[in-house]
Parts: sequence; structure tokens; C-alpha cells
Amino acid sequence: MLLQGKRIAIFNMANKRSIAWSIAKSMDAQGASLILG
Repeated sequence: MLLQGKRIAIFNMANKRSIAWSIAKSMDAQGASLILG
């Protein structure tokens, strides 16, 4: 996995149609630990 072991904070996720939501899903699929705000 490309992002395994990385911690990433993502802010301003308004809803499931936002760009930030899609980025978060992609990073999660690559193994990142996400902090959502």
C-alpha cells in the first residue's frame, strides 16, 4: 500500500459529494490513517 503507516488530516468535508470526501476514500484505500475534521 502506498500510504500505509501515514497519518493524514483532512478538513472541510462538507458531504459525500465533496472533493475532500473522494480524496479521503482514496487515501483510506491506500492504507493511510485519517483524521477527519
